[in-house]
Amino acid sequence: MACAVVAWHTNLFSPPQIPPGAGSLRSLFCLYFLLLPVPCFFMISTFLFSLKVKENSGYALPRLERLLFLYLFWSFLWILIGPGNGILIIKAALNVSFWNALGFFTCWGIGAYYFFFCLLVITALVVASVRLPPWALWALLAASLVCLAGVGPGIPGREDLFFLGMDSLPANFLPFAFAGPLMARGYRTGWLDGNPARMRNVLLAALAAFIASAILEQWIFLGFHVPRMLNYTRPAPFFGAVFAFILAMSIRRKPGKAIRFLSDYSLAIYCTHPAIMMTYVVFAGREPRGELAYTLTVLAASIPASVILRRAFSRGLI
Repeated sequence: MACAVVAWHTNLFSPPQIPPGAGSLRSLFCLYFLLLPVPCFFMISTFLFSLKVKENSGYALPRLERLLFLYLFWSFLWILIGPGNGILIIKAALNVSFWNALGFFTCWGIGAYYFFFCLLVITALVVASVRLPPWALWALLAASLVCLAGVGPGIPGREDLFFLGMDSLPANFLPFAFAGPLMARGYRTGWLDGNPARMRNVLLAALAAFIASAILEQWIFLGFHVPRMLNYTRPAPFFGAVFAFILAMSIRRKPGKAIRFLSDYSLAIYCTHPAIMMTYVVFAGREPRGELAYTLTVLAASIPASVILRRAFSRGLI
């Protein structure tokens, strides 16, 4: 998934716009695989956090503090060193309305680091929902998915609602605030770590939900005649992340050294690759969309940068 993030951001497979119902393998691959990493990170994070905070309520505050620190450090670093003059950008953002400034510093102005703000919000919601009864979690999960399915189709044709279709809104990942605690309950009761036949049935149910949501959204978006598919303002990425998560839980074989290494540095790769992409574009004088050499160079440079920076930072910034 860490490698897939780099492939998506370097546009290795993605067309400029992904039309619904296009039927090309490239479009389907982008919509239903390359867009899964961020939802998968949310699924894994909320699951592990739900397990830990249920055992030790004192774990919540240090976790939220670390996420806040990650959000502040990486987002403001990107504003300062990213495209454009950082100081002028900050001054301009502070001179607009409160809501526009808030959107800039939490969503569209901080690049890929919107992930930390969204994860901070979703983690805070997990703290509030982890002790709810299962029926309440299922009801909230269903309501959040209905909101995603209902909002998505109407956005591309409404200029006044364009912000609702942004990938960087915490609302796009709201279902994970309830799926994480539900998965943690399933793990504690043996549903995700018990009978192989039962595990297979759970896996098949998740796959069926993923396929059904993909077919349904293609049909809905075609009916609305919208020019492109939205990335995360739709239920399919959620069901895809749930399927990938349960698939990973069903694998009993120990991961190899390469998988362990990449998983250990997955967050670091996510943090470092935007700056490496920008550096590559500066030296190349253009953005080489869809070029394999671009993707491999960014990934190859992100890994040693991640190792070096993780050893250099003592505050858990990476």
